[in-house]
Amino acid sequence: MVMRHVKVYPDKDSLVAGTAEWILSACGEAIAGRGVCSIALSGGSTPRALFRLLAGDPWRKRFDWGRIELFQVDERAVPIDHPDSNFGMIERELLRSIQLPENNVHRMHAELGAQAAAEEYESQLRKRFVTAGVPQFDVLLLGMGEDGHTASLFPGTEALHEASRLVLGYTVEQLKAPRITLTFPVINNARKVLFLVSGERKAAILRELFQGENPELRYPAAMVEPENGLLYWHLDSEAASLIHVAVSE
Repeated sequence: MVMRHVKVYPDKDSLVAGTAEWILSACGEAIAGRGVCSIALSGGSTPRALFRLLAGDPWRKRFDWGRIELFQVDERAVPIDHPDSNFGMIERELLRSIQLPENNVHRMHAELGAQAAAEEYESQLRKRFVTAGVPQFDVLLLGMGEDGHTASLFPGTEALHEASRLVLGYTVEQLKAPRITLTFPVINNARKVLFLVSGERKAAILRELFQGENPELRYPAAMVEPENGLLYWHLDSEAASLIHVAVSE
């Protein structure tokens, strides 16, 4: 099992601020070592708060945006202007406020439909990471659902076992909705993976993930185990209320 680096914050605001510091450091480390930082972002309410913080002063002035390339972890098969669009949220909350070169933004073209968008995005990744069989992101930001899903990899779906595709477009039967998602070979090849989780509604599933037996058999989030990278969990005290981890003041 990959070692988890777990940090618990007193509340959501401190969780978001602490994660902003972590991302700044991780991006700086990647830029210093390789000249660029590739970061893949997820959607959701907690990331929204994070993106809002990064888009405002003083945070947006602390990043070397010209050397950061932004990617998506997953997407819903809806137009950008749809309220459920992950990229639409990222664009509104972050991209409109920072100086990120247009060529540094790599989005999933969900308007093509899930399968076509997945194929197009996989092509983007293979062109960008031309020397690698599987792309290696410097930073990959994940969330976790109350059912233990992460990205758009849901319990009981065949997507969990995809071994050859980098990106998958498929219909999640329990939601009756099409999704586009990075697959586990890509997620588990990242240099640094960070789970960002908040709220008491996530507490029970976190207890299962951290203290249950063989959680990887039931919960996709437990299948995230970077092969040659590091795994981090940033939690607020509500999400961590049922596990045995000290709160960082």
